[in-house]
Amino acid sequence: MVRIWFLLAAVLQAQAHNSGRFPRDIDGLVFVGTGVDEKLYTKSYSDKKWDGPFDTTCCMVRIAFMQDGSLLGVGEDQLLYTKTSFDSGSWEVVEDSCCIQDVTVKHDGTIIGISNEPKLMSRTDLSRQWTTILKFNDAIRIDVLPDDNLLGVTADGELKRREGGIFGNWVWEKTVGMKAEDISIQPDGTVLGIEKGGCGVHVLDLETGVWGEELPESQCVTAIASPGNLIFPVLMENTVTDAPPNVSFRSDLRCGAGYVAPNGADPAEYCLLFNGLYMVAILLSMSKKTMLEHLTLEYLTIFFR
Repeated sequence: MVRIWFLLAAVLQAQAHNSGRFPRDIDGLVFVGTGVDEKLYTKSYSDKKWDGPFDTTCCMVRIAFMQDGSLLGVGEDQLLYTKTSFDSGSWEVVEDSCCIQDVTVKHDGTIIGISNEPKLMSRTDLSRQWTTILKFNDAIRIDVLPDDNLLGVTADGELKRREGGIFGNWVWEKTVGMKAEDISIQPDGTVLGIEKGGCGVHVLDLETGVWGEELPESQCVTAIASPGNLIFPVLMENTVTDAPPNVSFRSDLRCGAGYVAPNGADPAEYCLLFNGLYMVAILLSMSKKTMLEHLTLEYLTIFFR
């Protein structure tokens, strides 16, 4: 029981830390937009208006998020810049980072950029130099899907999927509706896009390829980004009612009788660890009120399986 309360304390502390580190509506996923003033704004899926601008965030034309929660931006000079958070620190230039028109960060921390040619570029961290990927590329905007494949936008607003990741090949992603100016992928795989020639945000249904209507109160931004798994839990499979549309969670981490842990690990300790992580993932996706409501015996029993 002591372990459970330590875990709960860690969850509450992490949620408080996250909500202070990243401004967000706790009742819905948040995305980040670059306004026409080149300052950053945040917004949820709800009809809530944009929060911002955050005055110390000018002037980046593209934004991504590093694994430690810091901001990674592409400046008007096509150099990379880093910043600790929305409300602290100043933009610092990344050495040997020219010349990039878009940037994203993979789940393993690898930084992927698109040069002016356009060529795909990669670097394992900020201290390394760019490596050029020689395979054909015609995407000028890019982001990473949960399965590590890439989704790109061509100059005419069409989408392509790069099967096999950065070293794979582009294939057309059939879409119906708008042409995209920019895209961003939420941790759950939801694809957000800005319409070419517009400044509102739309959601793409990847199964049907249909772009939805413009999200309420989503104008007017020129670029969008998603905060990544540091703010929201990793993609899982069984839907939880408190999560926004298309967000789901895995239940297969609950180990039953006869479970054999990998590498000769003790099954009881192994299951306790991963069930704990499973609980943290669920709780971090909830508002504080809903989180407390869900701390019932039904959830706590996963620790005693």
